[in-house]
Amino acid sequence: IGYTRMRLPNLLEHDSMAEVQQQARSWVQLVNRRCHPDTQLFLCSLFSPVCLERPIFPCRSLCEAVRRGCEATMTHYGYPWPDMVRCDKFPLDNDMCIGVQSTAAASEASASAACRACQQANTTESLVDNYCRADFVVRARVKRLQGSQLQCKRSKLLKLREGLPRRQLRRPVLKAPDFERCCGPLKGQLLLMGLRAENGSLAPLLIMPWRRTTAFRKALRLMRGVDCANPLQH
Repeated sequence: IGYTRMRLPNLLEHDSMAEVQQQARSWVQLVNRRCHPDTQLFLCSLFSPVCLERPIFPCRSLCEAVRRGCEATMTHYGYPWPDMVRCDKFPLDNDMCIGVQSTAAASEASASAACRACQQANTTESLVDNYCRADFVVRARVKRLQGSQLQCKRSKLLKLREGLPRRQLRRPVLKAPDFERCCGPLKGQLLLMGLRAENGSLAPLLIMPWRRTTAFRKALRLMRGVDCANPLQH
């Protein structure tokens, strides 16, 4: 985080390192989901503020940006945005608060479903989060990637939400703008997770290479056994 000495009590009124560590632990998995590039910066500014004569708060814009990126994930699992980090508690942008650090390019990329899917964090938390939110999960190779369509060869079905047609997932066709620009060449076996829209089309949530590493296999086992009603407790 760029400094070696922090302020106590911190900006959330935690008085000791033991309390800081205990309270911060519940946020670690949200950071690992990388729902916004500045999540860690925002939380560090509160839990581990730099030791200066006057406290340096996060700007309201930083809080609002992180909330926009992460609130949907939290709400999906029944966790509302906490009152202790309510954004109107923080100052409007000025020279004495910590503002948004992520680049405009990163924000623009995140606006595309294809870009989000192909740039998902390669972490256990990200895999579990997307698995629980997905309507379907398959293992497949790409037959053709062109424009806004990703056509797959015959797939192996790993998850199918009840009521969805199995036939559509045999050789799935995913649709999203900017597939070619965001995902580039997709070779070999892939792990694909996605949603089925009301019009029946398939949209991507996560696209990543199928890896043979121990960590990836462990994440897959955890993913398949997770209680999606309470995935944050895995």
